[in-house]
Amino acid sequence: MISTILLEGTTATMTISEASNTEVFRTNVEKVLCQAIRRGEIIVMDNRGTHKKLAP
Repeated sequence: MISTILLEGTTATMTISEASNTEVFRTNVEKVLCQAIRRGEIIVMDNRGTHKKLAP
């Protein structure tokens, strides 16, 4: 499961049956997270390797 945590609770949750990799994480950002965030919200990610490979 890939999810975000807000003060109001969790949102933008994506459940997957395989291991997460850059492709899975990129899909989550594009299809789930970008649809859920609002103007002015700040996204903080840890230093996991799949997060670092998002930039083109």
